[in-house]
Amino acid sequence: MTATAHASDRILTTSKRAAGQGAAQQLLRRPVVAHLQQTLARYGDRLGNQFAAAITYFLVLALIPILMFAFSALGFFLEVVRPDLMGVVSDQIESVGGGDQIVDMLQQFLSGWRGVGIVAILSALYTAQGFMGNLKDAVRSQLSDEGVQKDQDGFVPRVVNNTLTLLVVLVGAGLAVSLTIVSSSLRSVIVRWLELPGWMDPVFQLVPLLVSVGTFWVLLFVVFTLLPSESIESRTKAKGALIGAIALALIVRFATLLIDMFSGSPTAALFGPVIAIMLSLNIVARIILMVAAWMGTADDHSMFQQVVTAADSGADPRLTAPPHGDTTAETAMTFVAAAGLIALTIVGFNRFQQRDGD
Repeated sequence: MTATAHASDRILTTSKRAAGQGAAQQLLRRPVVAHLQQTLARYGDRLGNQFAAAITYFLVLALIPILMFAFSALGFFLEVVRPDLMGVVSDQIESVGGGDQIVDMLQQFLSGWRGVGIVAILSALYTAQGFMGNLKDAVRSQLSDEGVQKDQDGFVPRVVNNTLTLLVVLVGAGLAVSLTIVSSSLRSVIVRWLELPGWMDPVFQLVPLLVSVGTFWVLLFVVFTLLPSESIESRTKAKGALIGAIALALIVRFATLLIDMFSGSPTAALFGPVIAIMLSLNIVARIILMVAAWMGTADDHSMFQQVVTAADSGADPRLTAPPHGDTTAETAMTFVAAAGLIALTIVGFNRFQQRDGD
């Protein structure tokens, strides 16, 4: 009886394990799950993290010519349009402090705005080529079925195309952020103006988020129209842009919260905003490339309508093929580690601020 009972238990355990594996296989064969699995695999195979790091580097590098161009524009305004305000601005710079050398350097930037502007434009063209070149290669690599892609355009067409695309991206990103800020600031004003009850204010918090999603959707739709070497099916592009727009809107909210947290402490305010900006830019680059990988592995005909059957029944081998090594697991672990790092950063600075308050 004992041997029979043990044999029955083993048979029951084996049956349960087989049933569990069968259920897991059925889940992995579902279109949405298979699509996500292939997206993660392609993102890792096509060097998504490496491309995201390169894009982040050139984005951070672009902050220098942007600041130089801002000082050049301010110097032009103060010298040509409103020269009477030059003394006021100089007094404000001196009141901020930071040492005599820094004050003298800023004043020289304002007075020599022509040279600063020329250097800023040349530097911006260099960083634009690096940023747009890496972004274009990364997006095309995620979309193509032929591995990592390099831009084959000539020098002059590549420079012109990258510059025009960068202008579109900058205008779209600036418009998206501006609309988010304006809609956020007008929320409470509209509630007071219409004399709505207080519980309506949290409801109106959804308005800036919806505005951000809409503007980011338009921006991503345009980006994925300009960058790919071959056109993407409109339905896939619209859905992918919507997924990316939702993620980018949440990232903007997160970056604003993180910068506010860093600015709460004098010590953290020194490096905190820079860390928040670099982290946010890297996450934005990863989101764009992940959306490109999602589009590159999409099946425009049956991805969301049919359940994938076994490989021997004539199913798409792309959906039933096993992952390439441990690429999917490594990519997933990378995002988990990034999320953990973000959470630890938030908790750590909260503790730091509480200790400073005590």
